[in-house]
Amino acid sequence: MFQEVNVVNGTDRRIAGTVTVTGPDGGTVLDETFDLVSERQTQQGTATGTRTEPDAEVGVARYDDVFSATGTHTVAISLDEGSAVDGVREASTDVDVPDTEETNVVVAVGSGEESDEPIEITRLGQETQTESVTSE
Repeated sequence: MFQEVNVVNGTDRRIAGTVTVTGPDGGTVLDETFDLVSERQTQQGTATGTRTEPDAEVGVARYDDVFSATGTHTVAISLDEGSAVDGVREASTDVDVPDTEETNVVVAVGSGEESDEPIEITRLGQETQTESVTSE
């Protein structure tokens, strides 16, 4: 089950970084680090990872109680050095939050065949444009 903000590791290796959400007033409403094993490793049952709640699946970090105001929020991810996907370490996008109780955002890192983007940030039910920054 998705929470308000979800980081999914779709790569074949461990990733680590920070997810940040800025509210409509410019204040930071979420600033959390994550360290996730691969979703593929999880499906094979060969690894464990950091969990944000006791029943969370390995390979997914879930954050609840993020959206306390409606309006445009900026969701950003910054991967640690060594966690880049196709040379991309950072991505961000603006997400409209019309309902603080029913909004779910997914940050998919290395989603493979589902997207051409190495990192994709989407609000479920809304098309968004993720801005990726290629690291050098």
